[in-house]
Amino acid sequence: MRGRATAIVGGLLAGSTFALAGGGVAGAATGIFMFHHRPGDTQVFNKPVDDQCYDVGLADGAASNGTDRSAKLYGGPGCRGKAVTVMAPGESSQSVEFQSVKFTR
Repeated sequence: MRGRATAIVGGLLAGSTFALAGGGVAGAATGIFMFHHRPGDTQVFNKPVDDQCYDVGLADGAASNGTDRSAKLYGGPGCRGKAVTVMAPGESSQSVEFQSVKFTR
């Protein structure tokens, strides 16, 4: 009986260790997202993390989503409310205004 209990506890510990290791790893996009605060001021996110909100101040101008994720652009900080636009992977815009962005699969 003692051997069986040890095996069960060992199995539970191994399973919980696996769950913790696998569950905490965040995905990241491949590629870059570029945008402008004003003409001549280009900002770049390289391999942005999935589902993380990035506050950018006031971005106003061209933007290019060179990632393999959708970029949800929000009119205010904190990625709150409804996205003002969603840029598909590979999509560009010559004129977009936003204050925060989140990348999703």
